[in-house]
Amino acid sequence: MPLQKVFIAADGETKVEEDVTLEAAGRAAVDFYERIGGERFFRRLAAAFYKRVAEDDLLSPLFDGEWESHIRRLSHYFVKLYGEPDLQSAWEPHVLAAHTHFVVTNDQRLRWLELMRAAGEDIGTPEDLLADFIGVMTIASLDMTACSRGAAIARGQRIDRHGNVLSGPGEDAVPDGTDRTPQG
Repeated sequence: MPLQKVFIAADGETKVEEDVTLEAAGRAAVDFYERIGGERFFRRLAAAFYKRVAEDDLLSPLFDGEWESHIRRLSHYFVKLYGEPDLQSAWEPHVLAAHTHFVVTNDQRLRWLELMRAAGEDIGTPEDLLADFIGVMTIASLDMTACSRGAAIARGQRIDRHGNVLSGPGEDAVPDGTDRTPQG
């Protein structure tokens, strides 16, 4: 059964393909997984990434400091997503729910991508494969950011277009005193 649209990251660019079957998308994921280095690559990438996150003032507060646990979960997620392949695992409730306990700002999303790219460079990932991976992660980061913001709105928080929390449930003003109460 063809999928309606699929994002394909290949040759350093990300494009939309139509009428791709789930099987064809899975074969492309496995091919990428093998070319980039498989499970070993994703374990090394996750370790290099969380080493950087642990030292980062913007991102480290989003994590509980259990770095080995984060490394295991992230590498397992990528292995499952690309290596099995279980392309639908990107939308598993626990993956989405992990991003709903806080608001991911645009600055945090961009830093996440920056540190993921730097981690890939740290472990010597070929640029063409790293560009393809970061292309997919860019799309995924937008999805996770949307989940976090949707959850914040459901909690009654008000956020600006950058994901900064303006007020909590029932509050009408932001810390600078600007009234954000909807008019009319």
